[in-house]
Amino acid sequence: MRIPLKKIWAKSIARQLMLGIALVHAVLMTVFVVDLVNREKAFFLDLTQKQAFGLAETLATNSTSWVLARDFIGMEEIIRSQSGFPSLQFAMLVDTKGQVLAYTDTEQVGKYIDDEISRTLLTAEPEPYLLVNDSGFIDTAAPIIVNKRQIGWARVGISRAGISDNIKHVTLNGLMYMLTAIIVGTVFAWFMARGLTIDIRELVSRANRLRQGEEGIDFFLEREDELGTMAQNFQELSETLLIQVDNLQREITAKKNAIYKRDQIEGKLRKAIDIIDNSYAVVFRWRNEEGWPVEYVSGNVESIFGYPATYFISGETAYSDLIHPDDLAGVAKEVEQHINTKGKKDFIYKPYRIIAADGSLKWLECKINIIRNDKGDVTHFEGIVQDISFRVEAQEKAAAMEMRLRQAQKMEAIGTLAGGIAHDFNNILAAIIGYADLAKLNVTPGTALERDLDQVLIAGDRAKNLIKQILAFSRQAEVERIFIKIQPLLKEGLKLIRSSIPSTISIITDIDPHIGTVWADPTQIHQILMNLCTNASHAMENTGGRLSVSLQPACIQDDEQKPHLDLAPGEYAELTVTDTGIGMHPDIVDKIFDPYFTTK
Repeated sequence: MRIPLKKIWAKSIARQLMLGIALVHAVLMTVFVVDLVNREKAFFLDLTQKQAFGLAETLATNSTSWVLARDFIGMEEIIRSQSGFPSLQFAMLVDTKGQVLAYTDTEQVGKYIDDEISRTLLTAEPEPYLLVNDSGFIDTAAPIIVNKRQIGWARVGISRAGISDNIKHVTLNGLMYMLTAIIVGTVFAWFMARGLTIDIRELVSRANRLRQGEEGIDFFLEREDELGTMAQNFQELSETLLIQVDNLQREITAKKNAIYKRDQIEGKLRKAIDIIDNSYAVVFRWRNEEGWPVEYVSGNVESIFGYPATYFISGETAYSDLIHPDDLAGVAKEVEQHINTKGKKDFIYKPYRIIAADGSLKWLECKINIIRNDKGDVTHFEGIVQDISFRVEAQEKAAAMEMRLRQAQKMEAIGTLAGGIAHDFNNILAAIIGYADLAKLNVTPGTALERDLDQVLIAGDRAKNLIKQILAFSRQAEVERIFIKIQPLLKEGLKLIRSSIPSTISIITDIDPHIGTVWADPTQIHQILMNLCTNASHAMENTGGRLSVSLQPACIQDDEQKPHLDLAPGEYAELTVTDTGIGMHPDIVDKIFDPYFTTK
């Protein structure tokens, strides 16, 4: 149960005093800690920026002669001499054309810088340059100049990860100071409040005893301040209340006899109404007019419709406005049919939906009596309305459960069939691979026949892995997941795709080389890529088009919940295959994850 903050605050003066002082200390110390952290952060960021520029300029100065002489060994030594700098991520020397002359990662030497940030150096002025500057990393460059002529750039990248540790340390100390100040202030406030409120508690205790009916309570306090005056006023009020209570008791006794008979009549009426209001059915009386105005409705109507009875009786809420728009015409037609049936006295509506006050949909069932005048015209309807949403929901759940059961049975049958086929095919494949191995023993190395047999064995291995996937689907084998970099798998697969699709289909790739290892089955990755790209090429084989394959990092946050994925928060690699083909019909989209489904 939630308790309002105002109720906690106003419950006692002592609590107000203690919370007030603690709050003041908390606010002041929070301002102090925030200001201190911001200053420290700004100081460390400025310090690392100066260090980065200093290191880049030092590297540029020390490497001038080596860059001019194109002495790669000397430049490598210069780069190595900088490797001991704390938090250094990389250091490099590049010429004015963007070729890497020296790099902490020697594999990059001789390559050309091609990322967007690095290319800005090719057109930058020969002066210290800040490429990247954020809270986690700084990247700076300094020109290498000989005789007022620029011959290259010295570039360094420094991690700022250590700043976070320093900021955490400062923040922790600030929080400790703040907590100490709050505790000291609260203890001081407690002693002050205890001295101020002891007499107030005594007055409250005596007032509670008076409220419980105890007589002869003495409110006098030996104080000359406002509390003493309050106690005197309480004493006078207590004496006055005793006189008034005595008078009221005599008046009440005189009126009891007069009220007794009326209470008996009203009691019977209330019982009848209570029976209706506590039931699951709502009683209505409608006029046979446009909108079906309500003349009477039982008090429990709010439990179903969300609107009080007064809304219906006053006309503020029209009954017809609450019926779901898709059901209103059917309800009106059903009413018209029954009232036009001669001699019809009652009927039961087919279940229909209403929109409650909170926007929820509810299913109703109505039993209606038709009221006619002396001329036989219908003037009113009286009936009982029941909420049958639970019954409808139960029927829908039962239908959904039955559908899931059929699907599970179908999947079990498919799995059993797939497992049997996989075992038979595995036996055939064993013979193919075995005879291919034997054939290689009788082939001269380096001949075309040997290469052809190697391709047979490679295809055989792929087929073995495919068999494993089929057996995994049928639960007869385990999927073997390992930590792999999938970029080479994608490039290998795309080579096969390129050779097998028409030249009218162009392949565009956007594969991030910096994505790390993923936990997956290599055969499944290869199979997914081949299947998606093959389907895409079939969709464009008559018209041509563009096949795009992308591999990019993806991050699932704690508050992100995708309805079609069951993924824990964390870092992922996202593989996307798109094409400019004709697309799929919605009926096919619903079946794309069914095993062995095809349109061919």
